[in-house]
Amino acid sequence: KISINNAKIAIKCIGFDCGNRMITNDLKATLKADVYEKINIELKELDLKNNSFLAIINIEIAGKNKEFEIPVTFNENTNNVKGNLKLNIKDFDLKSRKKLFGFIEVNDNVEINLNLCLQY
Repeated sequence: KISINNAKIAIKCIGFDCGNRMITNDLKATLKADVYEKINIELKELDLKNNSFLAIINIEIAGKNKEFEIPVTFNENTNNVKGNLKLNIKDFDLKSRKKLFGFIEVNDNVEINLNLCLQY
């Protein structure tokens, strides 16, 4: 195991832009951006299991924290960690928005692609 300190990223919710003002506003409302200004992601540790790495990360969205284990690749030459996490906004007690009497509904699933360069 490799414990990691202070590997945190804060993403400003106000910075999201979906290319359409109405959709962007719905996303920000879903994330409760008026109350929770940032999404926080913290890399806590890397763990070698069965010849593969797992990244233990904590994600905070709309005041709710959840810890995830993500399979990642680690490049020793560049200290680069890459991985992919699929999560559901319901894990953070959020609801997707519906429009036109429910005919248009945003998908609850979100995919996060991590590409981190570690410095130590």
